[in-house]
Amino acid sequence: MILYLSMLRDYIFKQRKENVFIFPNVYVIGHVFTYGLKNVLRGKSFGETRCVYRDNVMYWYASSSQIKSSAEELIYQLKSDPNLIKKNSKLFTKLSNSLLTFVKNVSTKDLSKFSNAELSQFWKQYLQMYEAAYICSEPLVILLEEKLSPLLFDYLKKLINGDRQDYSAMYNILVSPAEKSFVKREEDDLTKLALKIRNNKIKNKKLVIKNHTRQYFWVPFDYGMYIWNEKYFTEVLRLMIKNPKLAEKIKSSEKYFKNLSIRQRGLEKELKISPEYRAYFKIMRQGGYLMDYKKEIFTQVHFWAERILAETGRRLGIKRELVQYYLPQEVFLALKTGKIILKEILEQRQKHCYVWWQGKNIDVKLNDPDARMAEYLLPEEVSTGKLDGIIASAGFCSGKVKVLHSANEVNKVEQGDILVASMTSPDYVPAMRRAGAIITDEGGVMCHAAIVSRELGIPCVVGTKFATKLLKDGDLVEVNANHNSVRIIRK
Repeated sequence: MILYLSMLRDYIFKQRKENVFIFPNVYVIGHVFTYGLKNVLRGKSFGETRCVYRDNVMYWYASSSQIKSSAEELIYQLKSDPNLIKKNSKLFTKLSNSLLTFVKNVSTKDLSKFSNAELSQFWKQYLQMYEAAYICSEPLVILLEEKLSPLLFDYLKKLINGDRQDYSAMYNILVSPAEKSFVKREEDDLTKLALKIRNNKIKNKKLVIKNHTRQYFWVPFDYGMYIWNEKYFTEVLRLMIKNPKLAEKIKSSEKYFKNLSIRQRGLEKELKISPEYRAYFKIMRQGGYLMDYKKEIFTQVHFWAERILAETGRRLGIKRELVQYYLPQEVFLALKTGKIILKEILEQRQKHCYVWWQGKNIDVKLNDPDARMAEYLLPEEVSTGKLDGIIASAGFCSGKVKVLHSANEVNKVEQGDILVASMTSPDYVPAMRRAGAIITDEGGVMCHAAIVSRELGIPCVVGTKFATKLLKDGDLVEVNANHNSVRIIRK
């Protein structure tokens, strides 16, 4: 029995995510982690995937040994085919854009005229297309970070033989994608509009704001939080126009991306990085781009699927939020036979449940969710009062802490504050742009916080594990992202 329990206790906490629901997207993600990856990684996968939902927040746990084993397999394949990530990126582009077109076309139709069978068929096709695209993207990047990130960081450290600031800054340069993130594209486009408006080069201000909104309204949506409207962009522009350094800001952004590849090649030559490790750094950059592009396309997919979820809820007599606590097979059965899940059961799933993927199957348990998960967990590390993490963007900053537990709290962050969160997503962007530095519990060098903070040029330490537990609003902290540490100056 002791041996059996020790084998079970192999799971670690991986991610906290708000407003991410079982149906339709998390079902697919869990299925890919548990089963779908076996087709890509010669029988390897993340193992049985487990989640606990608590008040619309998902806590994802994964097998430490299975992820390590899958990462080893991916690196083995990369040695045989260094272009593997690039190939998957091209395949993802093709498949995900087909998915986006499909969902957008259906969502703009008169859904009330769809039969239940047609609605059911849409969801079956959606799940298939979502999985085909997803399997080419995020799971592979997660595995790259698991294996390559520490390997490359240690390699660079040995090469430099200098102080920590040198190799931290250089590492961040070498792993940064040369392509702008979609968040940065939106910001740069809006900054250019602000400069043109201030210089009286735009005749119809309302029209350009309308066009910008049409192009970027979806940016903060993620899995279903909110969108940006014309009123939002009008207010942001009003504040931007007051900035006397708009032109310099635009030039600085363009210069950063123009010179990034040159700086990377220069460092590779200066440090005499071996061909093998140059290939690894290139793969990391490809992974960072793929991660951001996946977020860009899937955010739009999630937005356009909302109307179809709402129509499905109407057919089943519940709100859209509760539809998303159905399992796919329950949705299909309900649409076919009218056999619906009791509202009370769905509300209980929303409040607190345990979700478990085993092979191709998924199950939901309501009894003792935390106790069920605890059977599999490795002993939790204990916080010592010191926060160490992964350097995502080099730099130094001190300021007051603002802890965000939800994107609904972004307005708490004032200029120069230290933003602390479990992780960030596009709906945190307004706060990130005001922050002096960013600290997260989770993530690696290719996570959202890492990519955006490097583009914004602000210090960022990710993967601290305990930041949101240890730090409180108003604490004065010193973020040394050159030394991947956070020091509490005053509580």
